[in-house]
Amino acid sequence: MKPSLVVFQPAHSEIDTQIEMLLEHFCDSHYVYLIRPHCPLRDDSPAGIRFLGHSLNHLPDISNVDGVISVGDPQAAARLEETYPDSRFVVWDPEAAACLPDLFVSLLAPTLVRGDFRPAAVPDFARAM
Repeated sequence: MKPSLVVFQPAHSEIDTQIEMLLEHFCDSHYVYLIRPHCPLRDDSPAGIRFLGHSLNHLPDISNVDGVISVGDPQAAARLEETYPDSRFVVWDPEAAACLPDLFVSLLAPTLVRGDFRPAAVPDFARAM
């Protein structure tokens, strides 16, 4: 199962489309939830971004949240961290800096899996898994 990425954007702005385009890059490796409070119901994007209209006081209970991004709203940080306490968290102000936060960089970095892939000693157990 893919991990989830929750992005909270408090209000519509001129950069909505740019944020959506950036988040589409994460859809292959993550379930991406873009929360914009009080937004009208909207279908998922073709890439797989799920658009939610929850308020900060009624955030969705999403399991396996790997990262949480608050777009331009440091005041939302406490509530987001309370709701998703085991997640990596960053406040991102896209108009203040040209570089991506460390969370974005870590999510884009490939994960290497190392292990011993030789045949199982007990084939019945290997088949069960």
